[in-house]
Amino acid sequence: MKTGSAGRAHSPLSDLPPTPVSLRREPGGLPSRNPRFWGRDFLLGTLDDCIRRSESRTVTALIGPIGTGKRQVVAEYIHRTTGRFGRVKWVRPQETMGEEAESAEALSPRTGPAADLPPLVVIAGAHGWADVEPHLPLGPAHVLITSTAPAAEWTPWAAVLPVGPWERSESVGFLSRNVPTLTSDDAGQLAAVLGDLPLALAYAEIWLNRGRSASSFLAMLRSRPAEVLGSAGPDGYSSSLASRIAEARDSLAAGDDWPARLLDASALLGPSPMPVSSLNPGVLFGPSEDTLSTELLLRGTQLIKAFPSVGKSGLASLTCGMLSVTPVYCAVVRGLLTSDPTASAHATRWAEVLLVALRPCPPGRDGWDARDEWRQVSPQFMAYDPLDVGTREGLVVLAAAYDHMLDMGRWRDVLHKLESLRLRGRHLLPENHAVTLRVGSVLVRAYDCAQRYSDASALGAEMLADATSAWGTRDLDTLKCASALIVPLGASGNPLRAVERATVTMAAQRDLLGSSHPETLLTLSRLAVVELMAGNWQNSATVGETALSEQQRVLGDTHPDVLATAYWLACAYAESGVYARKALDLFFATHQAQRKALGDSHPATIRTAAGFVLQDLDVYNACHDIEFCRRTLDLLRREFGAEDKYVYRIDRACRRAGVKIVP
Repeated sequence: MKTGSAGRAHSPLSDLPPTPVSLRREPGGLPSRNPRFWGRDFLLGTLDDCIRRSESRTVTALIGPIGTGKRQVVAEYIHRTTGRFGRVKWVRPQETMGEEAESAEALSPRTGPAADLPPLVVIAGAHGWADVEPHLPLGPAHVLITSTAPAAEWTPWAAVLPVGPWERSESVGFLSRNVPTLTSDDAGQLAAVLGDLPLALAYAEIWLNRGRSASSFLAMLRSRPAEVLGSAGPDGYSSSLASRIAEARDSLAAGDDWPARLLDASALLGPSPMPVSSLNPGVLFGPSEDTLSTELLLRGTQLIKAFPSVGKSGLASLTCGMLSVTPVYCAVVRGLLTSDPTASAHATRWAEVLLVALRPCPPGRDGWDARDEWRQVSPQFMAYDPLDVGTREGLVVLAAAYDHMLDMGRWRDVLHKLESLRLRGRHLLPENHAVTLRVGSVLVRAYDCAQRYSDASALGAEMLADATSAWGTRDLDTLKCASALIVPLGASGNPLRAVERATVTMAAQRDLLGSSHPETLLTLSRLAVVELMAGNWQNSATVGETALSEQQRVLGDTHPDVLATAYWLACAYAESGVYARKALDLFFATHQAQRKALGDSHPATIRTAAGFVLQDLDVYNACHDIEFCRRTLDLLRREFGAEDKYVYRIDRACRRAGVKIVP
């Protein structure tokens, strides 16, 4: 398919000249042609194909969320093809309620050249077949319907033509054409936040042409959306976008507040599609409508049954079990709810309920086994503000989600969220509560990933003191805190104390959990790490070999804990000066496993690649793959900064070997 300027697709309709006839606009009649109509050539061609299927009678429903420009598409189509129809009648069912419907006689063919042409009836803004039926003409006619209702509402009676947002190239092209001073980066950012929604982008264009910036538009959109989207709609839109959003939400809440609460909650977790069909069917606790302090017992299946009505609101769609809230509503929901504290509180509380229901695996199961399910729901957890959490269950599930993000190497994304979650947890629960300590242990791990070892050590020591005072030294939660402290303690300059801590902790875990428990093996692996930090490569290698063998047996070959142990064992071999070839082989094998399990850009994969490059240079005093070395250095600098120790050591080894690496 050919494309024209601004990414518009070529179709036969795009070659039609503008009609020379100026159709008269009467109350409820056809809108005048919009000279700023943009793109949609492929959609117009598809609509033309639908109508050409029959010369006498067709019914076509254009469906899509609020603001996608369904009426604009229909109006543009009619203006381009006016000679193909007899009389054109534009009906708005919501405005003609209580009035007599257009009769069949009123649409009878006219005399003259149009006598043999079927009429065209447009029924704009229909909610369902009940809105359409009174306006259907008798005899031959073409009928076009615009609606926010889902396809299932229309498939028994009409051909369905979905009208979605613009393509990104169309959005950027529209803004660039109408706001010449706008940069392509700003245009892309606006298009992304607004979800490429044509009506919202038209509001942005008006704002920008008043001499205001894209950043000020987005700030106002989130804080005071009614002021940005509350003016009369551009391009002849019958009402403001803010009022249409409010009407759609009020309509959803008319019978029961519950669907509207779920819409608001889903918007707080959007705009990425949410897999509502995967909600945990188990028991949940949600807030009552009267007071947030009263909990209602419900099941995930009850939530699943409520979402179809949310998908019919015009502000969201439900397809194949995935709920997609329009990005515009996700951007404005907090600002819209500011004037209604009760609705705002319910939205944040219901969002927390949804997160608990979305958790892929129950407590106690290793999250790594459910990594694919976590990956599917992680956008919802990342969208939620941890300062909004209000329950113990919410703290637990957010900590588990952030822990999974650390497994995926996304420590930058979750570090500040974890700090906020710990503040919130300490506000809701005692500092020595098991959940508070669990959140803290994930934060210690995040500090460790960020190489903020002093922060990790200080926080770990504080948590260990709290746990010890509450439950004693041999409680399992206390031992978890002690184990989490081992590596930060060694990395912050106290390797001998860390070795002692690891030895004592592991002995207690063996007594309570057994030698093969994953927690015991994790502590054993950490002991190998701090032995190496203390300069004892022989002890480190011996302990690391034992830990790696047992972890592989218990957890499998690709678990992150296993791969981390393998990396540190390779480091111990490299430090020995005796097992250089063994170190090189283990670095290589571990790197290949990490690439498959974690990806090339994962921090652990990058570290192992750096270890392999450095060992290759040390063993052969040459670099066998200069391009791999260059890529590894680039990734190191991007992930850890130019001052990272591996960057320095590889640069030095390259100079010593006479290898020149061009960045």
